[in-house]
Amino acid sequence: MKLQKEYVRIANLVSDRYKKDNNIIGITLAGGVSRGTGDIYSEIDLSFWVKNIKKVRNLPQSNEDIDLNGVWFDFHVLQLDIERGKIWNMDKRWDASQNKILF
Repeated sequence: MKLQKEYVRIANLVSDRYKKDNNIIGITLAGGVSRGTGDIYSEIDLSFWVKNIKKVRNLPQSNEDIDLNGVWFDFHVLQLDIERGKIWNMDKRWDASQNKILF
């Protein structure tokens, strides 16, 4: 439980860096950490929801695992209106329903 809380704290710290970007309209935490089951093998899954994917600046590469000071992250950059137009399968719907909104 202590590690789980630390992961959420770190996710909030990282997301705070991007909240002033006018192109970002939301940041969500996904995966085991968002479900409360994060452990020593977990990565922090962050999704950045943007207005325009072509105007993305200073965000980590999407779908790339990145080690930041010993903590693994998996970042995704998603354009809201594009995602709204997609039909999500049940796995993706369930996963999204478990996300925590950070911004």
